[in-house]
Amino acid sequence: MKLLKFKWFKGLIIVLLIIFVASFFANSFVKNKVEIYLAEELPSNIIHSHDDLQLSILRGNIEISNPKVTIIDSISGLNTAVVELKSLNIKNLSIFKLILNKDIDIREIKAVKPVVKIYSQQNKPKDSSDYESKKTFDNVLSLNRFVIEDAFIELIDLSKPNDSISAKLQGLNLMVENIIVDNVSVKESIPLKYEAIAIDSDSIYLNLGSYEQLQANDFSFDGENLSLKNMLMNTKYSREELSKIISKERDHFNIEVSELNATAMSFGRNDTMSVFNTSIIALNSPKILIYRDKLVNDDLSIKKMYGTMLRELPFELKIDSIVLKDGFLEYSERVRPMGEPGKIVLSKFNVHMSNVGNLQSSEKKTEINISTLFMDSAPMDFYWEFDSKSKSDAFIMRGDIGLLAANKLNVFTEPNVGVKLTGELSSTKFYINGDRTNSDVEFSLSYDDFVVDILQEDKKKNKFFSGLANVFVKNSSKKEKDNVIEKKNTVKRDQTKSVFNFLWLNVKEGLKDVMIGGGQKVKK
Repeated sequence: MKLLKFKWFKGLIIVLLIIFVASFFANSFVKNKVEIYLAEELPSNIIHSHDDLQLSILRGNIEISNPKVTIIDSISGLNTAVVELKSLNIKNLSIFKLILNKDIDIREIKAVKPVVKIYSQQNKPKDSSDYESKKTFDNVLSLNRFVIEDAFIELIDLSKPNDSISAKLQGLNLMVENIIVDNVSVKESIPLKYEAIAIDSDSIYLNLGSYEQLQANDFSFDGENLSLKNMLMNTKYSREELSKIISKERDHFNIEVSELNATAMSFGRNDTMSVFNTSIIALNSPKILIYRDKLVNDDLSIKKMYGTMLRELPFELKIDSIVLKDGFLEYSERVRPMGEPGKIVLSKFNVHMSNVGNLQSSEKKTEINISTLFMDSAPMDFYWEFDSKSKSDAFIMRGDIGLLAANKLNVFTEPNVGVKLTGELSSTKFYINGDRTNSDVEFSLSYDDFVVDILQEDKKKNKFFSGLANVFVKNSSKKEKDNVIEKKNTVKRDQTKSVFNFLWLNVKEGLKDVMIGGGQKVKK
């Protein structure tokens, strides 16, 4: 019995030694083949190098140290991509499936500290070859987990040498689980199927065009939920620089958001276009600064209403809610070369937008509710409703502003129209019903001791014109029934101006009718 056990043990040792020797030579043989392939068989526009390559046939493991791949455009001779990694690890590649079925089955691929630079050229001629013919994949690639650790990724536009960075991500980590690529998935816009994805990055930068950019810290996405912290979207240039390089009016803006969250996001495609849905987009503590230099030439192009903009989007959009919490908004504009620009300020700015999208099947209208402090003083509620399916761009707006000292408006009226106001606006209300070309406005105002001072260039009071103005402006609404003056009128939109200019025209017309006279009395 002992002899039998010894022979059995001896036989096992011999078999293991044979397997070990065979695998050693197999590893050496395959490694040599891989090295030769990488050195000699790659396409001429792909340059590859690495420090070391280790593999295990039995385990199906491959480890490449410090690989570097450069892809060169065959027409221009310029680099289109450069990828460098600390290591690339492939674990548990099934040799049997690869040999028998030519299917690729891998447990994990891990790229450690990759530095990726992708180069593009806007004017590069497109490949005229048949794109559909490339969309074939006769076998199956299955990958349990794909991992990227601590990556740096940069997209560079070679056609813009002075503003070449299109996008940049630092400290990027990515994990995708249960990936399948087959002949069905490869024909889709996203050529693979997966069950779960998780992305996070220390920072993200996006070039939004010739004038704007976006950057944020702590970017994360899990396939459904997106989070950005310390987000900044702003104009690349100072106010003065922007005015020098633009030929037509354009807003200069600076938007800071402490945190942006989007939940229950989904992406897809129907029969005709891409689809994007999300439940809630929430912006915490946004600080929005918008400036316009009115001394620059007017942009006389036709401005679309927001319903039209949504309706004409090249993709299907459905956002249940957009929420801005505890924000601050300042709009300023310069109409005179000297002095400070005029300002409108909204503090404690809270917004709830619902049903934002362009679904033709939806019966719901887009609704916007705003509560804020107007000029950092008077409580204001504002409601706006429109239907993106309405080709006339029909809308309703209504506003209600509480007690406001008239001198709070002077930071806008003094520099922009040379008018100084005193008095008290007890209550201001308006209701606007309109479309893209015209609107009807109903305006009501309760006020007292209202005085208008017309200012000279040196900001001193012009007594003659001030006296003349106050002849036409009613000093108070106290003589009216219930101390309220109510008027209505029709306003024609200047379609070369923005939607907010249309709102201002309605408010201005209402103020003029109430304080100077005009319009019609509101019938109750």
